[in-house]
Amino acid sequence: MQDIVCLEPGTDKQPDDKQVVKTPLYVQVLNFLDHQEWQTLLDYTLAQANQFVCSTTFTNQPDYRVSQSLNAVAEVQLLIVDKVKSLLPQVCQQLDIPPFFVTLIEAQITAHNDGNYYKLHSDNGSYDTFNREISYVYYFYREPQAFSGGELRFCVDDSDQLLEQQITPQQNSIILFPSRYLHEVLPVCCPSKMFADSRFTFHGWIRKSVFANPTNW
Repeated sequence: MQDIVCLEPGTDKQPDDKQVVKTPLYVQVLNFLDHQEWQTLLDYTLAQANQFVCSTTFTNQPDYRVSQSLNAVAEVQLLIVDKVKSLLPQVCQQLDIPPFFVTLIEAQITAHNDGNYYKLHSDNGSYDTFNREISYVYYFYREPQAFSGGELRFCVDDSDQLLEQQITPQQNSIILFPSRYLHEVLPVCCPSKMFADSRFTFHGWIRKSVFANPTNW
């Protein structure tokens, strides 16, 4: 299990292995994968370029989400999912989420290229997604970085206070946050328009059982 080091928002301390940044809205783990794991994931993603399809939403609302996604990620899923599961006790504690029984950890890879975006939404706002409890987003991309923008922006109404925060995609880092939070992906600028220069994320949702009692992780 990864060690946890909590930092105050805005800290100037340089990233170390297995370092975690906590804010009121999310937990961020820096240097999430080792170099070989990161390279394996990037190589797999680039090799699957022709398998990516236009991203969709449950409402099928046009021009709401513009990107490409890959849902068949079994070959690399364990690189991320097992580590995400190992972090759940600490993440729930830091985000004040009661323990819950995990029924499924979903995963997909998404590529945001030039002009791509995802408008403000939550990850559990439909009948099919209501039991998503925690969302996670792992950032990776080819170096040198060939895109800009694509920040993850939160807009959360919490206790009569509007909380807004933007996260710049950071190589080999992962964000975990409550799925109910409203968030969006701001437009990406990728001058080359090459798939390999995209803003890549391995992301998904942790679903909880609505029937079982909480159990040990």
